[in-house]
Amino acid sequence: MRKAAVVVLCFGLLVWSLVMWQWVTPVTAVPLITATPSHTPTATATTYPTFWATAVITTSDTVLAVGEVISVTTDLKIAPGCVYPVYDITMSQLGDDAPIFDPATVVVGPPAPMPQTITFTAVTTGDIKFRAWIFGERNCGDYWNWAYVSGVSDIVSVQAAPTNDLPDLIISDITYNGGTPQCGTHPPDLGARVWVQNVGTAATGSFVVEVNGGQQQTVPGLAAGEETSLVFGGVLGQVTAVADATNQITESNESNNSFSTILPIPTQPPPCTPTPTPPYNYYLPVTTK
Repeated sequence: MRKAAVVVLCFGLLVWSLVMWQWVTPVTAVPLITATPSHTPTATATTYPTFWATAVITTSDTVLAVGEVISVTTDLKIAPGCVYPVYDITMSQLGDDAPIFDPATVVVGPPAPMPQTITFTAVTTGDIKFRAWIFGERNCGDYWNWAYVSGVSDIVSVQAAPTNDLPDLIISDITYNGGTPQCGTHPPDLGARVWVQNVGTAATGSFVVEVNGGQQQTVPGLAAGEETSLVFGGVLGQVTAVADATNQITESNESNNSFSTILPIPTQPPPCTPTPTPPYNYYLPVTTK
C-alpha cells in the first residue's frame, strides 16, 4: 500500500510540474500581416474669395441737345463666389456746370435690382459726368457687412437746341436810282437802290449791307417776310451787294446773301441855258407943276 501511494504521489507531482511550466512560459503571438500607414492626413484651412465689386455707368448718348432725353444705366460686376444685394442707388451729376439735367439727383430703392436705367432731360448746355453711389451688403462666405461702390460715366455734352425758326436774308433786287437833273449835273442821289428782304421765319437784329466791297450801311432789323431798300449814291455799272456782310445774323441759309447786276451809266445831261433877265428900261413918270 505504501509503495502504491508513493507512486501515485510521484505521478501527481509530475503532472503538477508540467502544468506549472506551461503557465509560466509566455507564448508570443506572431501577426500574419503588418499594417504600414500609407498617408498622413493634414488639416486643410477653409479659404474664402476676396470681395471686389466694380460699378459700370453707361449712357445712351455722349452728345445731345437741350430738351432731349438721355438714359443712364448702372450695372455691377462682383467677384465670383461673392454676393452683393443692392439696397439703393444714388445717381448725380459731376461737372463745373452741373446740374445740367433734370432731375439733378435720383435715388432708386430699396431694393434696387441691377442693371438699373434712369432717364434725364437736358435743360441747359454744358459738359458733365454721371456718378452712381451703390449701397449694398457684401458677403463672400465669411460674414456680411454694408459697403459702398461708386462709378462714373464718360463725359456727356449738351448743346443748344437747333431751331427751324431762323431768319434768311437775301438781296432781292438792285435797281437804278435817279432824280431830276439840275442844270447840267446829275442828281446827288443817282446810284444803286439795293432791296433787302428777310425770307426766313424769324426776325433779325441789326445787320450790315455792303456794296462792291466798300460802302456799307446798317439795317436796324427786319421782321420775317419784311423788305426794305437802301440807296448807295454814285454806285453804277457792275454792282454787287451782300446782306449781313459782317456775319452778325444766324440764318437758315448762309449761301444766298449776295446778288450782282449791271446798272447803265447815264450820259451827262446837257447844260442848262439860263433864262435872260430883261433890262430895266422902265422909269417912273415925272410930274411937273
